[in-house]
Amino acid sequence: MLTKTLSHTKAKSRPLFSVGRGNGLTIAGTDVTFVIICNQARWEVTVKIIIADSCSLILLWKCGALERLADSSKLIVPPKVYNEIVNENTLQIYPDAKNIHDLVKADKIAIEKPSAGAADIPITLGAGETECIQLYTTRNADVILTDDGKAIKVCRYLGIPFTISPKVVVSLFEGGRISFEHARTAILKLEKIGRYARDIIADALLCLQSRRDEP
Repeated sequence: MLTKTLSHTKAKSRPLFSVGRGNGLTIAGTDVTFVIICNQARWEVTVKIIIADSCSLILLWKCGALERLADSSKLIVPPKVYNEIVNENTLQIYPDAKNIHDLVKADKIAIEKPSAGAADIPITLGAGETECIQLYTTRNADVILTDDGKAIKVCRYLGIPFTISPKVVVSLFEGGRISFEHARTAILKLEKIGRYARDIIADALLCLQSRRDEP
């Protein structure tokens, strides 16, 4: 069975969500520490890698947050995720395909294969999501970025830290990567284009507001 032992050092900083839901992982930025809100407790980690699936990359591009995330962390996708987004057909039809292709060419997003012999996933997932989880374990990454419901269930089952696009947007604001208005507009955009439960968007907006109102 696929398992992973996490060996992070717990941080002494405050929780990210004032209502008790907030958690995060510290990710290296270009100039200051950048914290990703995820499902786990807040940890400071030494390896700073985010593995992302295709749905989340597209959602973050459409809400105007993808390049800021790529500038703030080491963002890696497996080949099957990249090929789902960028191929001969999608490059001719979808602007997000060209944009993500350009970020890869600019070395802002890396493509890496899982190591040979990566363990099977105990639940049937899409090819891209499967490679994401395999790459997470073989690459010793810190967090998976996914908005796929089944992939999230597998992450929970295996104890893998994960985050979703609305939480990434709040993290970018808290890390000083985007303005409050940019973040709020992005979350409202995600509400329209994503398939989120109402409480997820409400929670993100509440967290965003609370971060702005803090002294």
